[in-house]
Amino acid sequence: MGDGVSGNGSRWVEMHAKSKECKKSHKQRLAEFKQKIGEVAQPTTVIIQTPVSNSVSALWDKLKAMPQLSPFMKEIEAAYQEFESDNDGSFVFDAAEGFKQTAISAVGYRRETLKCKEDKCQMEETHESILMEMRDKIHKLTTQVNNLLDDNKQLNQRVGLLERENGRYKSTYPPLLDDPQ
Repeated sequence: MGDGVSGNGSRWVEMHAKSKECKKSHKQRLAEFKQKIGEVAQPTTVIIQTPVSNSVSALWDKLKAMPQLSPFMKEIEAAYQEFESDNDGSFVFDAAEGFKQTAISAVGYRRETLKCKEDKCQMEETHESILMEMRDKIHKLTTQVNNLLDDNKQLNQRVGLLERENGRYKSTYPPLLDDPQ
């Protein structure tokens, strides 16, 4: 027969559904099938409920046994122990309250982390803009220094030419009496 959806399986289902002999027995067989399912399902519908506090406490103890979580779990226990007056006056920890406080802490830490990420992005943007300004200033100052060096070189060449000309002048004409040199 196959899956009854494609190819020969589909053709077989159509031919079977048209058969007069099968049509008569289908309704009767379906009713018998439903009855048998009901008989089998009734005895197995027993629901066992475990107390929530035991499973929460067990989960808390299991997490507390993990080395990487133990310090955090002990910190929560120490912070949220309640005084129990019925017993011997000792402190008792409610694991459900511990999970509640852990969830509250997680939400707070998440907000804090998101805020830090936003602040970090803002600082990076500010830093990048300052770097761009400084690079621009450095470029301008480098250009000015290069221009000044070129001007200084030209002035030194001109001073050299003037000194040579002055030397020729002094060699050609005698020094004056008031000459400071």
